[in-house]
Amino acid sequence: MPNTIQAVVLAGGTSERFQTNKTKLVEKICGKEMIIYPLQLLQKLHIPTSLVVGFQHERIETVLQSHNIEIMHIFQQKQALGSGHAASLTQSIWDKDNILLMGADTPLLTEDVITKLLEKHITTDADISFITAHGIDTENKNFCKIVINDSKIHVVDNADQTEDFDNQCCISGGVYIAKRSFLEKYIDQLTQNNNNNEYYLPELIQIASNNKCKIVTSPVSIDTIRSVDTLADLWAIEHIKRSEIIRYWMNNGVRISNALNVTIDEDVIIEPGVHIASGVHLIGKTRIKKNCTIGAYSYIENSTIEDECSIQQHVVVTNTTIAQNSTIKPFTYITNSETKDTQHSTTTFTGAIKTHHLDKQKDL
Repeated sequence: MPNTIQAVVLAGGTSERFQTNKTKLVEKICGKEMIIYPLQLLQKLHIPTSLVVGFQHERIETVLQSHNIEIMHIFQQKQALGSGHAASLTQSIWDKDNILLMGADTPLLTEDVITKLLEKHITTDADISFITAHGIDTENKNFCKIVINDSKIHVVDNADQTEDFDNQCCISGGVYIAKRSFLEKYIDQLTQNNNNNEYYLPELIQIASNNKCKIVTSPVSIDTIRSVDTLADLWAIEHIKRSEIIRYWMNNGVRISNALNVTIDEDVIIEPGVHIASGVHLIGKTRIKKNCTIGAYSYIENSTIEDECSIQQHVVVTNTTIAQNSTIKPFTYITNSETKDTQHSTTTFTGAIKTHHLDKQKDL
């Protein structure tokens, strides 16, 4: 990644549509807080990143510390005046030729999306570049619509959409790269001319069009740029993310009997030859090593299962290492333990152990 770019991630929203009185950005998706996904993506791309926080910023900053995320600067947006206002607060630290601006609620973004947008922006010498997608859901007001006529762009923000624009399916993905010189010239021209009286970042596209600036778009799948505004959005995005995780492991030598009924967190590692039965939950920083069998409806959290183990059905294992060739019988609960090497179907535990065996009832 060239050293001519820096990122500003906008995390100052109030999460009103969540209706939980809590910031949505610390809600977990596949075991990881929502805000961590875009920040880890930028960190992997070696793009220096600053953050604008606001509502419940203490909770957000605590999450950042727990994940060892490198943030250059943190700004507080004391009034929720929109994404454009949040971006403008960071002007004092703009020191690269290009500034990447994006929201913190886009956990499905990929390296490829950011890389392609940046390459296109630089090779075309654009003033501002942004991601677009196409969606026909007329009820979805999460995205602003982009209307292109005669090389002119008209931006219809999500707060101001009317029936006149229902047939327009091109939307902004909420990820922008702009020349620093462009932002310094035009960001103070953002207005509050919308239903919420906030300054919105997409208006920069309208300003660029009105001033005949060079604008470049990069189309992507709508699933890539989905944002989270409601709990229903959170459910939909977690379903997509979980499907990606399961597909990855199935393509890398892991057999999953009922993929629609299995939960695997983002940080779980599974080695080839593993067989995972229906209803299994693999949570946190769990690792399943080669040729293990995980029985139906077993729950394994922050644990390591060594090679050739058989974890039978309805087993709970937390914060534990299960030794190679172990067999854990059905309806067993193990926590904070370490197993010794075992033979056949007998398992011996050492350390702080809590185990419970529930015999099947003969009469129901």
